[in-house]
Amino acid sequence: MATKTYRIIICIAITIVIVKTSVLDYEQGMERFVKNAFGFFEDSQEVAKYWDLIAIGNLIHYLLIFLVGISLYRINIRLSSEKRRLVNVIYPISSFGLAWLLSKIDYSINPYFFFHYPAPIKTEILSLFNHTVLRNFIEIIAVWPIVQSIRTIEIVFVHNGKVLNTLKSLPSKTYFINTIIPLGILILITSAGLKEGIQAVTLLLSLLLVLTGFLGLLGTSLTALLSIERTIKPLRSYLKVYLIYSGVVMAYLVFLIFPRMEYGDFFISDLTDPQLFFIFILGLVPILSGSLAFQIQKDKIEHGLKLNAVQAQLDSLKSQINPHFLFNSLNSIYGTAIEEQSPKTAEGVQKLSEMMRFMLKENTEDKISLAKEINYINNYIDLQRLRVNENENIRIEVAIDEACQAEITPMLLIPFIENAF
Repeated sequence: MATKTYRIIICIAITIVIVKTSVLDYEQGMERFVKNAFGFFEDSQEVAKYWDLIAIGNLIHYLLIFLVGISLYRINIRLSSEKRRLVNVIYPISSFGLAWLLSKIDYSINPYFFFHYPAPIKTEILSLFNHTVLRNFIEIIAVWPIVQSIRTIEIVFVHNGKVLNTLKSLPSKTYFINTIIPLGILILITSAGLKEGIQAVTLLLSLLLVLTGFLGLLGTSLTALLSIERTIKPLRSYLKVYLIYSGVVMAYLVFLIFPRMEYGDFFISDLTDPQLFFIFILGLVPILSGSLAFQIQKDKIEHGLKLNAVQAQLDSLKSQINPHFLFNSLNSIYGTAIEEQSPKTAEGVQKLSEMMRFMLKENTEDKISLAKEINYINNYIDLQRLRVNENENIRIEVAIDEACQAEITPMLLIPFIENAF
């Protein structure tokens, strides 16, 4: 159920992005399109004709890419690991063909769709069609890390309940380390951005909080993964975290930033900008902070995991004791009621109700007073007396001193009493 819900949420989120990019942003590029189109067309009707095709063209374009992503996702789920590796080799090669086919579809719908991109078009390096193939190739090739990221999130957080439970039990210092390290690094980058001008600083500041939270979450997740998979090579945990990071970054760059970039040779120059590749280096930050937090808090984390395991065993033991005792007690009362119609039945029901109240309320606590535990034991003994008091071959002798002012784990002593009977 959780997996199905997760996949539905992902599909809805992608659909919203597609609709926003294709339809809701329809009017934002109108001024650019009209300016570029009137420089090319003399007839205003031609301008209006091709302008009306932009939204439907973009919608079909991104829906086709979405279908490629769904196909790749289903392949990752159904195929074995060996066949998935083969697909991961074939997919980048086949992406050229898919990009060429998608470019043909783009041109068949609207051969002048590129007019709505900012800045005048310059195409000295490649032809217009080849520029389209290049952009479409980047979009299609980006589908692979995005699918890997979505699939990794599903495996780590949806399928594996251990990771979420471990995140809850991590020491607070772990969260602090995984937040303060990326925050400090991002502040240094923002300070360096002062040299690039006000626009660069504004962008960095707007992303500072979001990036800090994202990198901090990934770093903390890595700490949890290292805690769970501490007997396995940590490279697997590092790879999972970086796959998540790279997929999210690729989705942001390719499907939110690239559509706003110039079309033509300016796009190629932007692709070769070192700052674009620096954002992928930031993916090493959560690996650094997560590993450091694990090493610093290793003893506390392992101690907490052991306590959680012991608590799980205690909970399992409680769930086994409660039904077992309840049915035995009811059977005793039932047998007494059949043998004789007497006040013993009422007394037995009263004792049982007190014990059930104890089991439902007190048994859920970590510690209770010793007096409550002894009162529970006395009620149990009184119930057993109802069953065996008339038997000449059984004699019950009880000597329990008055309880001191101390606390004890619930249901700790009753197994010894049960075994004695």
